[in-house]
Amino acid sequence: MAITNKYYQAALACALLVLATLAVYWPVIHFELINYDDTVYVSHNQHVLRGLSWQGTGWAFQTGHAGNWHPLTWLSHMLDAQLFGLRAGGHHLTNLLFHVANTLFLFLVFKRMTGALWRCAFVAALFALHPLHVESVAWVAERKDVLSTFFGLLCLWEYARYVQKSEVRDQKSESRVPTSDLRPLTSPFYWLALLFFTLSLMSKPMLVTLPFLLLLLDYWPLRRLSHPAHQHCRTSPLRLVLEKLPFFALAAASSVITFFAQQRVGAVASLENISMGMRVMTAVMAYFSYLAKTFWPRPLAVFYPYRADWHIGIVVLTGFFLLALSVVSLLAGRQRPWLIVGWFWFLGALVPVIGLVQVGAQALADRYTYLPLIGIFIIIAWESSDLLKRWRCQQAGLAALGVTAVAACIIATSFQLSHWKNTETLCRHALRVTTDNFAAHASLGAALLEQGKTEAAKAEFARTLELHPQHAVANYVLGTVLARENKPEEAIGHFETALRIDPLLVEAHTELANLLIARGQADAGMTHALKALALDPDFPDAHFNVGGALLLQGKLREALPHYEAALKLSPDYAEAHLNCGKALLNLGKLEEAEIHLREARRLQPDNIETHRSLAAVYSGLNRSRDQAHEYAEMLRLAPDWPEVLNNLAWLLATHPSAEIRNGAEAVPLAERACALTSRTNLWLLSTLAAAYAEAGKFPDAVSTQQKVCDLAAAQTNSGPADSFKQRLELYRSGNAYHKP
Repeated sequence: MAITNKYYQAALACALLVLATLAVYWPVIHFELINYDDTVYVSHNQHVLRGLSWQGTGWAFQTGHAGNWHPLTWLSHMLDAQLFGLRAGGHHLTNLLFHVANTLFLFLVFKRMTGALWRCAFVAALFALHPLHVESVAWVAERKDVLSTFFGLLCLWEYARYVQKSEVRDQKSESRVPTSDLRPLTSPFYWLALLFFTLSLMSKPMLVTLPFLLLLLDYWPLRRLSHPAHQHCRTSPLRLVLEKLPFFALAAASSVITFFAQQRVGAVASLENISMGMRVMTAVMAYFSYLAKTFWPRPLAVFYPYRADWHIGIVVLTGFFLLALSVVSLLAGRQRPWLIVGWFWFLGALVPVIGLVQVGAQALADRYTYLPLIGIFIIIAWESSDLLKRWRCQQAGLAALGVTAVAACIIATSFQLSHWKNTETLCRHALRVTTDNFAAHASLGAALLEQGKTEAAKAEFARTLELHPQHAVANYVLGTVLARENKPEEAIGHFETALRIDPLLVEAHTELANLLIARGQADAGMTHALKALALDPDFPDAHFNVGGALLLQGKLREALPHYEAALKLSPDYAEAHLNCGKALLNLGKLEEAEIHLREARRLQPDNIETHRSLAAVYSGLNRSRDQAHEYAEMLRLAPDWPEVLNNLAWLLATHPSAEIRNGAEAVPLAERACALTSRTNLWLLSTLAAAYAEAGKFPDAVSTQQKVCDLAAAQTNSGPADSFKQRLELYRSGNAYHKP
């Protein structure tokens, strides 16, 4: 009965944790992707958007894109794209489900190690519902956070099984040498733990400190240094460290890979930019900030600008405070070991992101607390129980304390979650609760730009550059805005500034190349297009620009492979289909040109250049009906284009086939073309005369053609004059002109 009751309570705790977490976080399935890193990981990443494939898998394992080597994270995003496309709700749901799974595994892992069901449930509830964890769950780009923790907790589960199975065997062994010394080589649980640790590092390198956390768990609650039930089987500290050597080796390898990946994209700040003294001060203040936000989680923001103005006195006092907490934990931890484990779990798990190796421009980030806060939650749960153990109403007091803490977390989390609906709500909240937040201004500007609020967006980018002139992305985006406003000189200046700051900014190279090519500067455009291609060989726009530069230089055959490469990477790239079709048209490959141009027309039915090129193709293929249709589409888009009005009128007036000719339709078209050119263009007047003749209006045809002959006679080139006179005689005889 006791066993049944124990399992019933555990099942009840699991159900409550799942229901509470889903209830609080369910609104995320209605949230949008944001333009801060979600673009890099999902919405603008062609490798991800193509879904799972062998090619994509190869890229995931080879790339250091986004400054990390985390292939499993890329694969998880690819799977989401395969299942949900760009429907943001599906991507958010995956993050939420991983967070729910992490909550359950955290509960089950510590329950297995401690047996303290409700204290473990309280730790898991704080983990699930604390507002500092909103960022990791509500931000799709932080899939790496929930995914790496998922595998990390699986590692802890298998490690706990390995230790407990070893203890059982040790107790049964008659030898006084603990068999656990040999268990790593023979235990499947040990190798599973190592496997899950590897998968965790392949999701995000945050858990490089996990081998140290395992040593803390050896001390408590696993008590491997001094097991009260069998002192003869205690394990020496040296053997515990040696047992972790494979874990340490993996952590070291992951750290080296991550450092070089982040250095390659320029994310690691040098000592010249941020001194070691400043890094230490920032680390001290960050530890204190994380601790303070744990108990008073306001205000929270997606980005906290790096500060360099800490008062040395404040930093010293804060450092002594943290040191005092460490000393108290060590002294009191002899009797209450959870203090040592919890506090040093918190300190140690934050080491990779505390700022000693500064990555990015943020001073701290809420997402960095996803794993480290487990240590503080352990202290809160066990210390509360220990302090109240002498109370007569201990259980009621603990229950009241627990419910109050969880309720406070639910309220704070719900409030913080509401700011993550979209980029604008997130950034406006960040600007309200922080000062000089250049990153929030930049993201807000990009969001406003997507909404068509150009002037408001420009104001945000201007503010970004005022606060942080070396913001490469703000210069790049402002350049794109100016390019759209047909201010090429200003746009080029911003693109060049962006590239001076960050020579690896592929998008800036691409946009600058595109602008230069559009202005006819093929050589300069080619230079930047090739740089973009070298930085990212799988970037469709880079191939497109190289093709454009070659097209401008008249190298049609050389341009085609680049357009084909762009289309292989992005099959719905309308502009690439158009330019590929134009190149094939000029090479005389009309059937192949038609295929690409028809696809371009499908993707962009209002692109007049596509209709114009298709009309040329159909003219060469003698498909006059299709040619007339393309002229009609061009006039739908540009009703007052004299050239197109004339071309369609000429086709309808002079085509050899009576099934195509239609003088009644040709006349108004030709009249409109002549009216738009003040009836001074002899070629357009000649078409009008042919249209009148086809419509049976021969007096009008004769008078109009006579004017054509008079204009031709006044010109030095007498070549067309003879043919014009021949048509005049034809009209006088009551016959229309038809092409042979």
